[in-house]
Amino acid sequence: MIFSFIKSFKRIRQDMKNISLLCLGAEKHAHSNGEDKPGAEHFLLAAFELPDGTAKKVFERLNIDSTGINQAIKNQHIDALHNAGLSDESIEENLEFTEITDPKLKLFDTTPSGQAVLKTLYQSNKKRNTAFTGAHVLEVIASMKYGIAARTLTVMGIENSALKVAIADELR
Repeated sequence: MIFSFIKSFKRIRQDMKNISLLCLGAEKHAHSNGEDKPGAEHFLLAAFELPDGTAKKVFERLNIDSTGINQAIKNQHIDALHNAGLSDESIEENLEFTEITDPKLKLFDTTPSGQAVLKTLYQSNKKRNTAFTGAHVLEVIASMKYGIAARTLTVMGIENSALKVAIADELR
């Protein structure tokens, strides 16, 4: 009984560390892209930086290079601005960021899509008895039908059904 408790405690402590790394990483990506709050797309990027490496392994299973994700996200923003009628010059001007906020200076906050990621991660974590990993973040994002993160995966040529299979294989 005591060994079970110790094992559960260690898993919870590691999960808390990984979630903290995920949130700080998402915030870092948001700030480096000139945004105040991280969205699902920033959690997607941060998942690839978690020490377990499972997000990278999922992409490797699909023979996809994860280094192109950030540019694919930026392209989604550019396309949205084009569709809103902005010129290339205006877009270029708006995409130059000079001020990056230190994430430690304020309470952690996200966009609605980031909140959806965290809420779904929390709910799914309560149901499973395994450690939290980057593949779990991909699993949540793969379940999203709309938003920049979902469009980014589509633009990268990642078929949702294939992604879900690769995630399931990695989590086994």
